[in-house]
Amino acid sequence: MNTQPCAYVLLIVDKSSHKNITAIPDPWETFLQDINKDGVWFGANISERKNPSERLAENVWLLPLQDGLPILGRVAAMATSNGFRYSAYPLDRKPEWSQSPQPH
Repeated sequence: MNTQPCAYVLLIVDKSSHKNITAIPDPWETFLQDINKDGVWFGANISERKNPSERLAENVWLLPLQDGLPILGRVAAMATSNGFRYSAYPLDRKPEWSQSPQPH
């Protein structure tokens, strides 16, 4: 049994899952604006975070859980309120493939 806490979450938002629950002209752009306004990814507190969130692809993010689960809850709520499904995969450490290569 692994009792090590989850350190990161790989979050995938399914753009194709949008259900037209609101009259938003471009729900994906609205979702991106919402998360940017909230400071989840690139907000004012980014300099205070030693492990900021990383956008790995258009709809894939690596979320550090150094401050607990609230970041995941906020993103999940934003995805749902904009009509998107999402998947979250817990990770016990940062994947090696996500790290920038170091200069020699």
